[in-house]
Amino acid sequence: LAAMRRRIVELPGHVDRPYWVTDATPLSELVTHIDAESMDWTTCMDTVGKMLAAPLDSRKTAWKLYVFHGVTGCPHTAGPATFVAGHISHTMMTGSAFPSMTKALFADGEEVLVDGLPEARSKALSPLSALARSVAAPFKLVPFSVRLAKTKRTAPPATAGAAEVAQTYQAPTYDLPPGGGDRTLRFIEIPTNQLRGSSTTVTVGALTAVSKAMQTFAERESGEPMTQVLSNVVVAVPDADHMGVNRLGYSMLNLRGDLEDLKARSAEIAASLATARDRIADPARAAADVVQGRVPFLLYRMASAIGRKRTLAAVRPYDERLYTALTSLVVSPAGCAVAGAPMTMLSVYQGGSMGLTHSTCGSKESVTIATVAQRGVISDIDQYAADLQAAAVEVGKALNS
Repeated sequence: LAAMRRRIVELPGHVDRPYWVTDATPLSELVTHIDAESMDWTTCMDTVGKMLAAPLDSRKTAWKLYVFHGVTGCPHTAGPATFVAGHISHTMMTGSAFPSMTKALFADGEEVLVDGLPEARSKALSPLSALARSVAAPFKLVPFSVRLAKTKRTAPPATAGAAEVAQTYQAPTYDLPPGGGDRTLRFIEIPTNQLRGSSTTVTVGALTAVSKAMQTFAERESGEPMTQVLSNVVVAVPDADHMGVNRLGYSMLNLRGDLEDLKARSAEIAASLATARDRIADPARAAADVVQGRVPFLLYRMASAIGRKRTLAAVRPYDERLYTALTSLVVSPAGCAVAGAPMTMLSVYQGGSMGLTHSTCGSKESVTIATVAQRGVISDIDQYAADLQAAAVEVGKALNS
């Protein structure tokens, strides 16, 4: 785990980008042990959910481990179990590195490899070096302007079929649940073949199940029919070296709650996802992303501040119970073991401030769909988890009929 022993150092005045230095914090201070002998699995999940609400301060450490001793009712266990939760900063770790980290922890012990993660300095910059970077920062605006002008002249046209599908979001006519509140999390485990049809990927199957579950839950809560189901889907961009660690694109998808036929719904979701991937991989967009990835930090901070204010000021025109984010990972637990026992299941949770998020972690045998919800948005996470389990069964029957 040597690559993970790091923390962020910022320059005075934030005039230039922060950088990584080796973190010399003793490992004992990065691991918190929790006596959980009176804690069942549900209480453990609620406790972890509260932890997700507080982001890590990467200036102190980029990761922490929490070890719960004696949890009862854990999946795949017959008695009290030790449950370990890793809290890792997204500045350092992304989904593409998860298989490497899994093997480092539970299999062959090879070093964790994270594409795009730069070397960490052995110590912080000297005051003189920091001052030199600060003085040079404004001059980075000149080459940035040249790159921006060049990109506008030479960016190739969009590829066929990459045009964004127009979407309209209707404001709900009913009272919305209040946002905020503690986070809580649950997961369901599904046989992989249940979410994979003859011409449907597991990700599309999972999105279809999520669409159906969100619709079922929201209709029960509101007493009204719900057809506008949306998801901000994470799409990997593995070849985008300029993105550093987080080589990800995002696309808002309509999960077609208006289609009762789940097989037809999955086909429409698959088509929308394919269009989104084409759009994200479009050369013109990639050229623009290269320039954006080199924005001088002074401009970056100003743009971020403006963006945050606009986001906070905006009133979301949709029901958060019908809006989610989804990320999907493929990890094989083959060869992984804990304390001599083979690994049977993996699960990943994404934090964030959204009312509801989903993370799928799949292997050849099973898929876990982990969901994190704000209590104010999802009134009964256990009921929603039951809806998601039932929806997965329905989708399996539809895709394999």
